[in-house]
Amino acid sequence: MRPLRSVTVGRPKNALDVTQAECARIRALYVQGVRITDIVLRTGRCESVVSKAVRGMTRIKPPPKPWTTKRNALIVRRVVRDGMSQAAVSRRFHLSTTLVCQIVRKALGLKTMKRPFPRSWSKRLSAAQRDPPPLVGKAVREPRTRALRMRRDHEIYRLVIEKGVALATVARRYGLSATGVRKIVEERLRRSGA
Repeated sequence: MRPLRSVTVGRPKNALDVTQAECARIRALYVQGVRITDIVLRTGRCESVVSKAVRGMTRIKPPPKPWTTKRNALIVRRVVRDGMSQAAVSRRFHLSTTLVCQIVRKALGLKTMKRPFPRSWSKRLSAAQRDPPPLVGKAVREPRTRALRMRRDHEIYRLVIEKGVALATVARRYGLSATGVRKIVEERLRRSGA
């Protein structure tokens, strides 16, 4: 006779130990804008249970506070009517110039300036993408193999001789000194017989 295996009958994984009524009450409080810590205090449930009950839900955005509306009206008046620069207004109200610009544009009914997508996100390649990337501030590790070092040296030679890029700029790009770049270029010139 085979021994009986014990089968555990429990809650499914990630199930909440709350009734449907409690869950509905927690969600209603959350949608009303009550903080999770306050819901924990009101319902007597732990924070993880409350967090799981409201997972994936969104709240209604609360209306702007009256001081924010007054502040925004004052900012718009300073910029539009009084002629203050946005930088001066941003310093006066301790805000960023970007936020002041957005407040003024919204008040005047203009579209807010959105940050443009990086060029790499577009499907078509622009002329700037077809050109090699800028050389400033992008140091590269020392190549590990001889073939990679030869490829790097050829690229350095091409940049200095054919494109006319300054030695210091190429040196910064590859993490070398200007003297090291000069030696690489002279060695390539000597090899090519020029």
